[in-house]
Amino acid sequence: MIEAVVFDCDGVLVDSERVNNEVLAELVARAGLPTTAEDSAARYMGRSTAECISEIEHQLVSSAVDSLSN
Repeated sequence: MIEAVVFDCDGVLVDSERVNNEVLAELVARAGLPTTAEDSAARYMGRSTAECISEIEHQLVSSAVDSLSN
């Protein structure tokens, strides 16, 4: 007897990539890094959430250091 069924709906039934990139771009921009949905797709698509957060943190630190040295 089948007790559970798992569906992978990301991109199969619902294309969430566009919305995900728009939301991520908005959040990154709010954090202080001007970012578009196109930037988000180019930089983060196909990467894990942990990898994206690490990259965003790195960019924020680099931006802060650059602003202090100018």
